[in-house]
Amino acid sequence: MVRSVCATFVLTGAMTVLFATLSTLRMADAAVPAKASHGAGMATPATECPGGHQSRQHPAARDAAECNGAQPNLIATLRHRAEHGDVEAMFELANRFDEGAGVRADAAAATAFFTAGAEHGHVPSQHHLGLRLLKAARTEDARLEGLYWLGSAAGEGHGLSALVLGYVFEKGKFGLEVDYCIARQWYEASSMLGLSEGETFRERLTQRNACR
Repeated sequence: MVRSVCATFVLTGAMTVLFATLSTLRMADAAVPAKASHGAGMATPATECPGGHQSRQHPAARDAAECNGAQPNLIATLRHRAEHGDVEAMFELANRFDEGAGVRADAAAATAFFTAGAEHGHVPSQHHLGLRLLKAARTEDARLEGLYWLGSAAGEGHGLSALVLGYVFEKGKFGLEVDYCIARQWYEASSMLGLSEGETFRERLTQRNACR
């Protein structure tokens, strides 16, 4: 529900309202009992690895590490830290699986770790997850989810997320309708967050009279 509300604000251009209410929405989230984390209190199904052994690790991320030729000690250490709430470890694992750095590239594992980090409030993970979801989106709900995470990251001061949102609406990317006014607002936000490109792009729209 909270994500849908945030995404609706983005789509309607109410960026100021989005920024002002993100903290309130996070407080509301905190008041709701936290949902179980991946595998918490639950038996994880065993997964058969190519070599024949089984793993009772995280179904998407851990099995990829154990079955796909990972650097055992490093990945095991990062995984242990991630299991104990270390968002930097989650982010590093996500990037490793995304890029195939030390492990075989695994998109599902990367998304799982980006999601875990994002849900723990890690802003770079929110940014990367938002982009991944938008790029892969085939439905309106998926687009809203991507916009939600980018909007959340921007609301936490991530200037690049705001810049990306401006570009997305200016160019009508990922199945979204072109909206120059929303784009200009996001460019203004990215400029306020310290990115000079935001002011450059905003001025470009202003000179074109693209938003009246």
